[in-house]
Amino acid sequence: MGVAAYHARMSENDSAHAQILIVGGGLVGSSLALALDAADVACTLVEAAPQRIDAPSVEERNLALARATVNGLQAIGVWAHARAEAQPMRGVLVSRAGDFGSLRLHAHEAGLDSLGHTLPARALGAALQSALGVARQVEHLAPARVRALHVDAAAARVEIETAQGVLTRRYAL
Repeated sequence: MGVAAYHARMSENDSAHAQILIVGGGLVGSSLALALDAADVACTLVEAAPQRIDAPSVEERNLALARATVNGLQAIGVWAHARAEAQPMRGVLVSRAGDFGSLRLHAHEAGLDSLGHTLPARALGAALQSALGVARQVEHLAPARVRALHVDAAAARVEIETAQGVLTRRYAL
């Protein structure tokens, strides 16, 4: 959900709009926000970098995602956006340089079509951004940064600097 649409629903200083604040909207922070959204838990996701989908680079890293990770990404609505660039891992060789022995795992021996998938990190990031765009319980603020944090026994008050100004949020502890 975009910032403007979210603010149309929520008061700027509404203490009940979200239960959780996530600072950092990379692969982990975005995944957590989407998992919370799938569980119908409202959250605010603050990311310093602008919302964009980066072009591939020469130094781009690839990720090896275990089958359980792919299942998790399916459960939070991300895999449908990432699947086109993913390649199945049908076999894995486990070894350590200088040590004796190795282990080979084959998906077909376990009755599976794959053990997981490989995927460019950029593609997973783009899939997460796409899924965040339709998340109903995620207030995604980017570019934004936490400017101040004030904590007392009952709550944390957070000041978040965005391009539109400073927002204040209160989170019960």
